[in-house]
Amino acid sequence: MLNRCKLLPLTGLFLGLFVGASSAQDECATATATGEATGIALDTSMATTDAVPSSCGLSAPDVWLAYTAGCTGTATIETTSGPGGDTILEVLDACGGTVLACDDDGGVGFLSLISLSVTSGTTYFVRASGWNGGAGAITLDISCAAEENCTDGIDNDGDMLVDCDDPDCVISTYLESQAQAPAGFSSFDVSLGDVDGDGDLDAWVVNAGVDRVWLNDLPCPPKETNCSDGLDNDGDNLADCADPDCIGDAACPETGNCSDGLDNDGDMLIDCHDSDCVDDPYCIESGNCYDGLDNDLDGLIDCFDYDCIGDPSCLITSFFIRGDIDENGGLSLADPVTLLNMLFGSGTVTTECEAACDVNGDQNLGLGDPIYLLSFLFANGSAPVDPFALCGPEELSGTTLQCHSFNACP
Repeated sequence: MLNRCKLLPLTGLFLGLFVGASSAQDECATATATGEATGIALDTSMATTDAVPSSCGLSAPDVWLAYTAGCTGTATIETTSGPGGDTILEVLDACGGTVLACDDDGGVGFLSLISLSVTSGTTYFVRASGWNGGAGAITLDISCAAEENCTDGIDNDGDMLVDCDDPDCVISTYLESQAQAPAGFSSFDVSLGDVDGDGDLDAWVVNAGVDRVWLNDLPCPPKETNCSDGLDNDGDNLADCADPDCIGDAACPETGNCSDGLDNDGDMLIDCHDSDCVDDPYCIESGNCYDGLDNDLDGLIDCFDYDCIGDPSCLITSFFIRGDIDENGGLSLADPVTLLNMLFGSGTVTTECEAACDVNGDQNLGLGDPIYLLSFLFANGSAPVDPFALCGPEELSGTTLQCHSFNACP
């Protein structure tokens, strides 16, 4: 029987192909070429069954199509009729190659339906047959939809991904689908910015350092394409794991990133709330006893946590008067003299209240303290920091200078 090709009446795009029983379509190597079309008519009445059985159903005589995708997106291949209403479809990347998809009863009734991610210009080999030896006429449709409208809130290509969540809307795919840039350029070839000052992101694409393409108002901001290369791939001044685009990426575990406020491993647990951070220094209460945080997430903060027992920040201190070095309840020349002897004398002058000697409040003891006190007493300098004049508790957060006793205060 001779092959026949018949163009049927159509509204829009409707292409009818009739593949007869000749041996030409019986083999993958001589498959009939096709693009997207509806009403593709096949006939397996005199075809043979391929030596390699179908991967998803009981084999039957089969014929082959060489489908070249007309878009980058999702191709839908669906039988609309077949022997006994029961068909099998299978798609391979090459003759004798890898099975990309196979379906027995995914369509209406026992018919078949395959949805497959495809790349424009790439050829895919489609095997169509009846089920369990069934032979006869088969009709199928092939369509391809790309997520070309990336701002309409609609899943245009039916892949359950809408707008910027669809890989079709990343810069490279989007530009290629719009025929505004040749295939093969990388993210490093794209310069981003609001060049025209309208508040929207624009792209200036350089291909091979020669061809330049301008795209005004990108529909979707670019994303960090590599989370471990030390580069800011998407031009947002955030590189690798510091970029929220890398949340959940294997290169960005929570461990080692326990204080950045991000859910780095995508498990809905942030920083110290993630069990990965149990041993991180930031998430241990001991050593963090004055930061106001419940670092170990046990409901106890700072000195109220048993882990902070013995921490200098949590020692109970006596009330004192800062600058009253001799602990007589007032300030006089004797105080800076006593402090100088304590700091630079023979070591016979000591104190149980180092905090009172920190006159300038810098949480260290040194020559600056007696100078500060002399300035206050005789040169109208600033008064010592509180507690001053009256007995009171230490008010400097995080100081390690203690006051175990102070004679002038109860």
